[in-house]
Amino acid sequence: MDNEYKRLSRMLDMNSLQKCNAGYVDADDCSWYHTNWIRLRQLGLVSNPFWHEQFYMEHLSKYATPNAKVLILGTADFSMPYLTKLAGVDELSVSDICLTPLNVCDFIATKEGYKWRTFVGDIRKGLGEQYDVITNDAFLTRFPHSETKSVLTQISHCLRPNGRYVTTIRLGGIEGDAIIPSNEEKADFIYRAVERTKELDVDFDEAMAKQTAQQYIDNMISYSIVDVDALHRLCDGIFTIEQIDSATVQGECVESTYCKVVFSKL
Repeated sequence: MDNEYKRLSRMLDMNSLQKCNAGYVDADDCSWYHTNWIRLRQLGLVSNPFWHEQFYMEHLSKYATPNAKVLILGTADFSMPYLTKLAGVDELSVSDICLTPLNVCDFIATKEGYKWRTFVGDIRKGLGEQYDVITNDAFLTRFPHSETKSVLTQISHCLRPNGRYVTTIRLGGIEGDAIIPSNEEKADFIYRAVERTKELDVDFDEAMAKQTAQQYIDNMISYSIVDVDALHRLCDGIFTIEQIDSATVQGECVESTYCKVVFSKL
């Protein structure tokens, strides 16, 4: 995907597409996230669904049958819709609370002739539609633990009977605590961004890479699920876990373990 991602992302004019106000990642202003994420994605530094490509390809192709109604719920850019398309889903919907990633998806869909429908929606308030398959990547890490169960409940409400939710969730940490990079981890993240800019064919310089990485890592906060048992407790009465596996990936700052889950609506 790296070369194709580079080709598609270089089409984007983020000055015109950026319409950030508030998003899942930051209720006050998510511009630090959406304006920097695509550059960091080009450098291979941010968590993205292609870290779990085989999982998504296998299960989306299994459950997203030709007549299935499919929703991408929350996306940083066009990566998750594109991976879903690679899994054989030609028509899909993309929802986010922020216009910026939706503008990005609309732009790519228009340029490439993809059948992607986008709309602004906040899952915490419900979306008013039901789908056969909902998918996203590390979406639940955006919410404090006090909100996670209600978010899962709303996702269930947006699924038709026997619908599936296909996603990944970061494991570890201390239950209830946010994961915030240490000063040393932040410095290393910025250093790697600058070094990779020297090594890779990107359309921005080292100064921009440093600024981009600094803004991103200084603001990034996420929430993990402590372990698989906690995940089972979390979805009790909402979903059954049809498939679960785990994998350790490079992570943004430290090596991280994610569970790869297919939830089935009760």
